[in-house]
Amino acid sequence: MGLNVMPAPYSLDLRQKVIEVYANEEGSIHQLATRFKLSKNTVSGFLKRLRETGTVHPKRREGVEHLAKMDEPRAQSMAEVLQREPDLTLQEWCQRFEVRFGETISTSAMD
Repeated sequence: MGLNVMPAPYSLDLRQKVIEVYANEEGSIHQLATRFKLSKNTVSGFLKRLRETGTVHPKRREGVEHLAKMDEPRAQSMAEVLQREPDLTLQEWCQRFEVRFGETISTSAMD
């Protein structure tokens, strides 16, 4: 049984470039799709999103927490831990984070 993993949304830079080229009338949706190696539906989706929302930023994903667990105040606090305990492993750092802030954090996020 495989994992059901959603691909990452297209970058904002790419989205803006496609919109810019379209606005400058440098090609049809089909031509832009070919030029940027996208599907026609993707290019149309970028244009529709801009028309409906005024932005080409990707939609927020349902059920995905977008706030970073390691914000500036928490990073500052963890830096103090590092000064006191410089030999902690990454796993131990994650444990300290959980004790201090009451939520888990992955080793990759901590790294």
